[in-house]
Amino acid sequence: CLRVERSSLHPSWEGGLLWMSLSKLCASSVNSLLRHVGSAPFGLKNDWLSHFLTRPDGDDPEGIRVRPVEGLEGIAFLEPSGFVRPFSYVFGPVISALKASGYREGEDLEAATYDWRLAPALLQQRDQFFERMAE
Repeated sequence: CLRVERSSLHPSWEGGLLWMSLSKLCASSVNSLLRHVGSAPFGLKNDWLSHFLTRPDGDDPEGIRVRPVEGLEGIAFLEPSGFVRPFSYVFGPVISALKASGYREGEDLEAATYDWRLAPALLQQRDQFFERMAE
């Protein structure tokens, strides 16, 4: 699951999840359509999608910073609230079952979330992912 840390396109999205947000998808599509009426047909017109892009070096586009949600929260549900939640589970039911069996988050139950948009070499280069995993 990805979280918007910075967005010059939609500052109100900062701190929110990106993946399954129907409100972001719909609002972004309408706003983009209204803003780009009459513009070139090949431009990226959906702001929601522009938050998923990375540059070839792994950096986010200018004015945008998106990073994975850390810990179990990042793997439980793609949309942790609202009517979509029951349909967006990834490991949510497994996490609940493990906790019911006595596993404790931060002690013997961990998640290694990563930015799936990047190749492994770029994960290491940008986030020192594998070094942090080894700690």
